[in-house]
Amino acid sequence: MWLGSLGSNVYSILLFSILSVVIFHMVPIRVRKMVLLAESLLFYGLCDLRFLGLVAGETLLSWYLGRKIEGSSAVHSESGRKSANILTAFGIAASVAILAVFKYEHFFAEAFSFTLAELVMPLGLSYYSFRIISYLADIRRNRRSAEPSLIGYAGYILFFPHMVSGPIVRSEDFLEELSGGLRWNPELAEEGICQIISGIFKKIVIADRIQPYVSTIFASYESYPAAALWLALFLNACYIYCDFAGYSEIAIGVTKLFGITCEPNFNRPYLAENMKEFWHRWHISLSSWLRDYIYIPLGGNRVGRLRTKLNVMAVFVVCGIWHGNTPMYLLWGIYHGILNILVPAGKKNSKKRFPGLRKALGILWVFFCSLFGWLLFRSESLTFLAGYVKHLFCLRSFSYSDIVSSILPFTGDMTCVAYFLTALVMLAVLAVMEIRDEIHQNAGDGKCLSRERVWRVMLLVLLSLMFGMVGSGSFLYANY
Repeated sequence: MWLGSLGSNVYSILLFSILSVVIFHMVPIRVRKMVLLAESLLFYGLCDLRFLGLVAGETLLSWYLGRKIEGSSAVHSESGRKSANILTAFGIAASVAILAVFKYEHFFAEAFSFTLAELVMPLGLSYYSFRIISYLADIRRNRRSAEPSLIGYAGYILFFPHMVSGPIVRSEDFLEELSGGLRWNPELAEEGICQIISGIFKKIVIADRIQPYVSTIFASYESYPAAALWLALFLNACYIYCDFAGYSEIAIGVTKLFGITCEPNFNRPYLAENMKEFWHRWHISLSSWLRDYIYIPLGGNRVGRLRTKLNVMAVFVVCGIWHGNTPMYLLWGIYHGILNILVPAGKKNSKKRFPGLRKALGILWVFFCSLFGWLLFRSESLTFLAGYVKHLFCLRSFSYSDIVSSILPFTGDMTCVAYFLTALVMLAVLAVMEIRDEIHQNAGDGKCLSRERVWRVMLLVLLSLMFGMVGSGSFLYANY
């Protein structure tokens, strides 16, 4: 996927966001909708001008269809319902078809035996397609009314902080706040700044620091000892989380600077006790979208036990297909579907013996499952997967030379030890903060978290200045 330097560099995005927020709050409230839309169009044009017409066309079409669906639904007759269903199906099918053409162009070219020049994935296509689908479906279900303002609706679909890697926000609260006139909210802005700083720490201090090592080991795993492969597997899980959660926090923080509330997209997923809970904490906006628009329409858990399990599997198959056009993504979805199906139904029994030990073992199990899930996610083929796993368990010995060979790829010279220790310390800082957040959240101790906020922000700013990586590392989930 091609991204302009603006869309692929965290510093460029932050600079653009700060300037946009300042300009947004300087203009009169009555024109802020138009200013926000103009800023989003400018962002998209600077990132990839080639597809600005496509996203503008999809936005205009879906807004028009939403109005027509509402009008047809208001006609209480069989013909009105039929017309509304046809319009909804057409709008959703159009969005899915456009998404499929760009994501699976190689598949279509092979299936229909024609030559097709390689298509470039338009920026944010998956994210704004999902927003369009949920908007049209909600109108048909009478969960919301059609947005009367094209400017407001386009501002929602094209909202630039969510364009690169989400989150997939729903239309109800966003459009309601936008219609009410967005004002500077000091409390919301404070939360937003803290989240931006936290996201920057995850992205430039941790994700960008460990990504080169992971890429090096995965590129030629046969050349390294098993210890290096295990370390790369561990760091790969940390990288995917810090890169994606880091961007999500930055995007949500910027959203709050505009005066718009936004729910978290991650909730410390590696502290989940089972894989079902993991998916309640990981990429929450996607998980909830799949639940509301695939799992529940299929019957959810209101059908028999077998059908419920099939519904769960269908959700994860779609999740895998959405992530990519290779069989490995499908296998990744099936893998997580099986792990979710195997989670026992029912609530946790607080009277079980050794609850602390059970919780710790559950967290370790989830992280272990995640390690191999992300290996599937990153594997190019079954051959690569089998080869990596084979070398992973070839731990015949563990010597000093193995340790050196495992750490050296960090820098390629003897500074690798300092680099390795720095990465571990930064991960330890993150782990301590997330464990403390989890404890305070479970105890309902919000005041303690508020008192810690200032010190935590100061620490993260200091660590980001001292250990942040300066470069143009792209965001992993900008490719989906």
